Amino acid sequence: MIKGIGVNIDTHRISGSFDSFLKELSFFKTLGFDYVEIPVAGLGVMYGGILVEPMIRAIQNAIADSGMKITVHGSDYVNFRRARREDLEIFTTTLEFAARVNAETTVYHCGPIELDSVKTAKTAEIETLKSLSLKAEELGISIAVENTNHLVSEVIQIVEKVNSPFVRPLIDVGHLFISCNYRGESFEKELRVGLDSCIELHLSDNFGKSKQGFDEIVEKNSMYVFGIGDLHLPLGYGVIPYERIFKYIKDSKFSGIVILEINDMNRFRNDYAACLRTIRDRLEGGSG
Repeated sequence: MIKGIGVNIDTHRISGSFDSFLKELSFFKTLGFDYVEIPVAGLGVMYGGILVEPMIRAIQNAIADSGMKITVHGSDYVNFRRARREDLEIFTTTLEFAARVNAETTVYHCGPIELDSVKTAKTAEIETLKSLSLKAEELGISIAVENTNHLVSEVIQIVEKVNSPFVRPLIDVGHLFISCNYRGESFEKELRVGLDSCIELHLSDNFGKSKQGFDEIVEKNSMYVFGIGDLHLPLGYGVIPYERIFKYIKDSKFSGIVILEINDMNRFRNDYAACLRTIRDRLEGGSG
């Protein structure tokens, strides 16, 4: 049984606007989502690694009024494989913010696989996560380690070496679909190997085409036309086999949070409700 269904508030969409945050929070509450994943980089709540107290209080009040449950997404550019002091400091502060808003998880993007050629990169990431796991335990928040261009099995190896109940895998289905297609690995095998242990799932759709094959196309509207990269499309717009995925989830021991990740609200505002109904129907038997 899943814990609940949530939706992301995208960093670039709100870009520090508290009014935009309030509007999205109200919109998602009205649609019936259980959780909302809020972005520390998009909220205007941290500058130079320092939290802004008036903004925290405003966010706390808004969340309390909404009655929604919360997860927090850390900055996409925090990268423990680089062993930068600032990354540790910023993520520590992100955990502190998460505790202030009663978040259940805080998402960390696993460092890019390109750094695997650096012998110390994985070790640095593992040791930093071990250190942060103590802070997470103190605050009662889980760190969700998300696959970026990794296989789920690679993320699991990192989490197992950290060896803390407060550091768990997060499976981003869209990321995984692209990575497996690009690397010639079995998407369904990689998905199923992580479902029993992961704490959170991110769902969106795409066409499984890596940007690495289309370096000259970087403009977002054209990327939609060509179907390139992690487009964060509504379910059913791409080719990810969600009917089978929902069956795998139900057949597994997964009991975490499911987050729908659609980033472009201008294009897809009217698709959120249908996606929520689909997820509820497939994973909760139509309840809610």
